[in-house]
Amino acid sequence: RGRERDEQASVMLRFVKFRVYCGVHDQRGLFVYVRVFATKGEMLRALNVEAKAWGLPRYNRKTQGAMQGYKSSTTPACIGSVNLYVRGLTHETVTHEFGHATFAYRERLGKLDAWRVEEVFCYALGRMVNRFVQRVAKLGFMVTDRELA
Repeated sequence: RGRERDEQASVMLRFVKFRVYCGVHDQRGLFVYVRVFATKGEMLRALNVEAKAWGLPRYNRKTQGAMQGYKSSTTPACIGSVNLYVRGLTHETVTHEFGHATFAYRERLGKLDAWRVEEVFCYALGRMVNRFVQRVAKLGFMVTDRELA
């Protein structure tokens, strides 16, 4: 479990951070970092500090999660960061954000012929969501069918 200082608000943000791998093999290859924040407010604080630093628009209260795609020189296998919060772990939100992650994965793989694109996308999405659900279950979180508000 991690904590990160939000310098602008000068508060500690509570979250867990782990990797979810995209490819056939778990624990190697391209991956996304996943941060699951304790509250929606903490997630939005972190996202907005980062958005400001990167010159991007602010996230608003309607945001249920976010996939931040990027290329890192320090961790070149990382394709981005999926950001969620505990009470917002719905099937819809998890699948939506990992859908964005799958597009980032596909982009990083380079050009594929048209018929393979769909298969690569669907297999990668299934693997990432499955690995995410297994990991959060071990952490004691639960993905739900509906928004808990």
